[in-house]
Amino acid sequence: MSDDNGDQPQTSPFNIPEATTIDRRDDAQFNHEIKRLIDKAEAIRVKHMNKHQLNKNIGLTISLIAMIGGASGFGWFLLMQSDPVKAFACMVLGIVLPVIANNWIKSPLNAYINDYKTIYMPELADLMGGFAYHPARGINENVIKKTGTIPAYHTYHSEDCFRGMYKGSKVLFSEARLFDKKKEPVFKGLFVLLELPNKIFEGHTIITADRYMADEYKDSRWKKLTQVPLKIEQKKWDRFVCYSDRPEDASLILGEKLIKELAEADAAFGNANLSAVLFRGKYIFMMVPHETDMFEASDLYVPVSTQRHALACKKEIDQLLELIDVFDLYAAQSQ
Repeated sequence: MSDDNGDQPQTSPFNIPEATTIDRRDDAQFNHEIKRLIDKAEAIRVKHMNKHQLNKNIGLTISLIAMIGGASGFGWFLLMQSDPVKAFACMVLGIVLPVIANNWIKSPLNAYINDYKTIYMPELADLMGGFAYHPARGINENVIKKTGTIPAYHTYHSEDCFRGMYKGSKVLFSEARLFDKKKEPVFKGLFVLLELPNKIFEGHTIITADRYMADEYKDSRWKKLTQVPLKIEQKKWDRFVCYSDRPEDASLILGEKLIKELAEADAAFGNANLSAVLFRGKYIFMMVPHETDMFEASDLYVPVSTQRHALACKKEIDQLLELIDVFDLYAAQSQ
């Protein structure tokens, strides 16, 4: 846990860079615009699929000829001509040409992924409210290490990063992967970091629906934290436990409205057992386990994600933004 306050210099990893303002779109407008974008992405996919099929037919023919010719040339020059140099050259050509042909066959696959990341994803991010999209960025590793919820890991990988401003708060989220030393995954899902415009809460508070994690950490990593009782009237929202180093202050923030939005966000991600961390006065970190890749390109021979999938992603993101609405309300009430 960190004792630093939220006032960090601009070089701090806790300060999210400025970005464009997010404008939440209604579902009807989104559905109308996403159909056009999916049709565009599908046209790109079909173009690369046809190119891949053509390359495959030509490349396999070249490979077969090269291997047969190389083997025949090797035998002829070595056995009939007693010329090991030319025999070796034929063998090399019989190996190298198929390798080159194989890379050429695969080139449409790489081109499709590149077009998906550089054409489709930025436009999708814009449709979801005006987010800026970065294919290979994510939340700074120095940030996630201080949350108290990240499992032990060796390697951190992030991609498909979305960034924007919503009601004066900075929003950053990305796909995240954590691996152990054996390169086995220990976490797969979404990392979210919200930076509120002003200090709202005190201390370091962890709210989680992952009861296994809470049971494992409460006497070790969280031994300096105190469990904060949550008073929830609606049973369907009563899925969280909370620990804080400032339990009295935390109880003032952890009202039913906040717990409701966390529960609905958890449900939107398929009851993912998400965790949220309130720290440094104005930062909210969330880790959302999610087995599927939300923003990866489909297989070249599988149609691009449907409108239903795109709308589900939008609703998941909208639910995360609802948390800012809650803290915006808290800030107004405290004035």
